[in-house]
Amino acid sequence: MRAVRTFRGRNVYVLCLLGIFALSVLVALSFLEFRSENRERIQAVNNAYLEEIARQSNLRISIRMNAAIAYTVMFAELFSSVERLTGPDAAALLQNMAGHYDFHDVRVFTPDGNGRDLEGSVRVEPGEPWFQDVLRGNHDVRFIRNAHGPDNLLFYSPVIRGGEIVGAVAGVYDMAILSRIMDLSYFHERGYSNILTSSGESVTTSRHTSNIIGGSENGLEAFEANAVMLDGYTFEGHRTMLRDGTSGFIRFSVGGYGRTAYITPLGINDWRLVTIVPDAVTEDICDPINRGALSFSIKLFLAFVMSAMLISFIIFRTRREVEGVNQERDSMADISPGGIVKCTRDDFRMLYINQGCLELAGYSREELEDRFQNVFLGVVYPEDRDRLTALMRECGSEPLQCEYRIVTRSGEVRWILHRMRLAAEQRGAACLYCSMTDITDAKEAELKLRMSNERFLIAISHTDDTLFEYVYATGRIMRIAGKGASLTETSLYEAMDEIGMDEESRKAMEGVLETLRSGEASASVVMRSGNGCSRWFRVTLTNLFDDEGRPYSALGTQEDITELKEAELRFAREERYREAMLSKTIASYTVNLTRDRLLSRYADGEELGVEEPDASAAARFRKAVEVSVHPEDQQGVLRFYATESLLQLYAAGQGETSLEYRTLRGDTCIWVSASVNLLKDPASGDLLAFGYLTDITERRQREAELVYKSERDFLTKLYNRSAVEKRFSEYAASASGDGLLAFFSMDLDGFKNVNDTLGHLEGDTLLQLVARELESCFREGDIVGRLGGDEFIALMHGVSTREIIERKAEELCARIRSIRMAHPRYSGVSVSIGVAIAPEHGGSFEELYAKADVALYHAKQGGRDRFVIYGGE
Repeated sequence: MRAVRTFRGRNVYVLCLLGIFALSVLVALSFLEFRSENRERIQAVNNAYLEEIARQSNLRISIRMNAAIAYTVMFAELFSSVERLTGPDAAALLQNMAGHYDFHDVRVFTPDGNGRDLEGSVRVEPGEPWFQDVLRGNHDVRFIRNAHGPDNLLFYSPVIRGGEIVGAVAGVYDMAILSRIMDLSYFHERGYSNILTSSGESVTTSRHTSNIIGGSENGLEAFEANAVMLDGYTFEGHRTMLRDGTSGFIRFSVGGYGRTAYITPLGINDWRLVTIVPDAVTEDICDPINRGALSFSIKLFLAFVMSAMLISFIIFRTRREVEGVNQERDSMADISPGGIVKCTRDDFRMLYINQGCLELAGYSREELEDRFQNVFLGVVYPEDRDRLTALMRECGSEPLQCEYRIVTRSGEVRWILHRMRLAAEQRGAACLYCSMTDITDAKEAELKLRMSNERFLIAISHTDDTLFEYVYATGRIMRIAGKGASLTETSLYEAMDEIGMDEESRKAMEGVLETLRSGEASASVVMRSGNGCSRWFRVTLTNLFDDEGRPYSALGTQEDITELKEAELRFAREERYREAMLSKTIASYTVNLTRDRLLSRYADGEELGVEEPDASAAARFRKAVEVSVHPEDQQGVLRFYATESLLQLYAAGQGETSLEYRTLRGDTCIWVSASVNLLKDPASGDLLAFGYLTDITERRQREAELVYKSERDFLTKLYNRSAVEKRFSEYAASASGDGLLAFFSMDLDGFKNVNDTLGHLEGDTLLQLVARELESCFREGDIVGRLGGDEFIALMHGVSTREIIERKAEELCARIRSIRMAHPRYSGVSVSIGVAIAPEHGGSFEELYAKADVALYHAKQGGRDRFVIYGGE
């Protein structure tokens, strides 16, 4: 009875608590609704003010940056009249340039990277991205991060004389100046601004104390690490606005304090201006009303924290108990012989691996994660992966066993006996439990025994040697066995006459017999016959002794070594050829393909030696390719150097092969030509591969430059018409029906007015700005070209729907319309677009071009600054 009452008392207590809680929630919701409506009205006014401030800041920064670019271009034109860019005249002009703008440093460079500034000679590495860009004829501004001082903006422009780029002018702009431009007082000095790139990297940040980005190099990462998105806004939407350059608001909080930001493209590079105002501004206005809500929120927050602490404590205790169980399991697994692995069935990702398995593969847990992302198949020998994958997918609840090879961290190939079965976890996910046993020694012993038996059988059935016995007492020879030989007896000199032995070989044979008579156990001699054709023989004699230790006869073999001798002569000639080639190579090596061993290696003419001479050469090459060859070329290089491929080439009668690919030399990626010569070692009969690498970077660069110049428009660097047609043909040949192909024909509206009022130089600058906008608007695999004048075309392939094409055309119109130039008389341009779609409107370039041109005509007639799709005019 007491238990019943106690139970009922507890129910009442719970119901009271629930009623109090429900009443508290009702009051809180009513108050929050009033507070929210009041705050929304004030927030709307603040947002409008924030948007206007952001646009004004954008305009100020754009004017300042475009002016700096214009000054740089102007002084580049002045430098074109200076004979020596590093001479005294250049110094005076640099001084003049420094006094005309806010540059804290100005420099001029020649194409080889040498130059000067206001204090003397300076140098820039020719490989610097901005320097490469300016040597291609571009002028621009770049953000330069300085690890030892303040960050800077770099404005640069090419110095062109007689149509040729003879140097570059660069002005360095202190980021502190840009920060001061942004640090204007608004919202009672609580607002601030940052400039980020489309990828989220910080260009410059406000010095405001509330700025969560601060000095972070990647403002997006710092933002996402510290902020919480509000009101339905997401980090993904924020990243999309930065990437696409769209304007708009986001809401977020930092440390529980809300903020509103307005994002707008800056019109310079891919920079975005982010202007932020804290919600405290709105809260200050609403403070008399919201003071009571703040107290209530704090108490509710504390209650939440206490609850979270309690839950965390419970989770902590549970986790400690689980970890204790796991430690017991790991201890038992680590003392078990061999390897134990637990992995998923779908992608073979390892969920557990014991110490024995790590020792077997030679990797640490961190290395398995970094190199193979914990995928079990990463350590399996490449040729065995498909077979093992099929077996693991077939494995069920019954145990399954197989053998395969793994490649250890040192490059050693080892054989594994693998046992596995499929088991379901408590949560329902099926996992593979596997045990691994090293059977390499047993496999090698089995292989050696099989090869020994095969060699013995082959030697017996295919020998061409003649076996004979020479008796010292009679001076006669008894032929015992050999190909085409019968049991015959003859004198030594008759035998030498029979094969036509020359005089020098006769004397050598007599000398060997004298040596054997004196008691030597064995001796051999190489003889040459001159009976019609020159042939070479090796005669090997082994003494047979009587009971007193005196030789009474010699058992000998006669081997025809003509091919070996000729191969030896060829080998000597090829050795001399190889020595000549070494003087022109950056690296070379010699590999015994038959024995899979590296014999020698050279780099820059110096012998490096061979560490671990018994290690597999194929494994060494695979490891070297993974480390030093460009990832896109690795598979081709592995196939090229594969032992099986080289053996097949030699068997087909091809003694030389070559391949060109990219590799790393130091910190630089270079192009090399790899040549491999295949020849047999005359002494052992093993197949040797002699390879050498030649640096062909300059030739490949020249070829690439010629191709680039032949395909690109000189002014805008876009593809010319012939290049666009070529790539259209490639798309058509490789198309598999996966989507639509959109053909955009574009013509600028108002471009003639720019040329007439601002001059052709400004017109060219505008065309370059339009080209950059077009390139950034389309995807990486799409093609953008210029046909001439203000006419542009673009190909967008693999499009799933017509709506995507329409949105892309609208985006193009908006981007061109938003282009701004520093010239005060610039009145803006727009673009008219005609679109044809394949296969609906045709399949050839000429068909689509003609129909896109018709659509373009209708777009012009319909008022310009618009697009028309063929057939929808």
